[in-house]
Amino acid sequence: ALNDSYAFLRGIGWYSFGNYKLEPRDDADIDFQPDVFTIEDIQGTGLRSPFAPATGNDPGQVIRTEGNIVTALTSNGFFVQSPDAPRGVLDPASRGLFVFTGSAPTPSVGDEVDINGPVAEFFDFTQIAQPSSVEIVSSGNALPTPIAFDSLTPSPDPTAPSCGTTQYECFEGMRIAVADGIVTAPSQNFGSDPVAEAVISTDGFRILR
Repeated sequence: ALNDSYAFLRGIGWYSFGNYKLEPRDDADIDFQPDVFTIEDIQGTGLRSPFAPATGNDPGQVIRTEGNIVTALTSNGFFVQSPDAPRGVLDPASRGLFVFTGSAPTPSVGDEVDINGPVAEFFDFTQIAQPSSVEIVSSGNALPTPIAFDSLTPSPDPTAPSCGTTQYECFEGMRIAVADGIVTAPSQNFGSDPVAEAVISTDGFRILR
């Protein structure tokens, strides 16, 4: 950003469009460490991260988050969550986050990772988009305890949402467990997949309608 200061920059000399340039190869070529934030800081208490642009899907501020546990893998990224600990001053704020890599991720479930990358909102789904580095600190760690969805969580009272002003935002990206659910409606379709989603009541009873 404007007025940032670096102890050194190094890379490959490059010439294009009438200008000589320096092409850094990776983070090690730039003496820059972004500020460290918890997942709660990154998620914030609103629908969008305070580090992402106010609108749209473009990436925002580059941040670093440390000591989080990989909880699930997808074909183009992975989920991380803070280890079990009391919630911080941002409660209610989610302690889970998606990291979009664009291809098969290298970490494994149970890895503790430190991540550098820009924060983005992909259709209001908070994520770190195309991280510049993912450092595996350790492996085989216990996964964070899932949040139990039951007759009281999420809130059954429409005047008192679970997440302050919203009902589900504080659970985004986190592990969820349902001990006594019941399917209450047919599965939805998504393209050629006939069972992409199912509608479930988490208290073991059919939804009143």
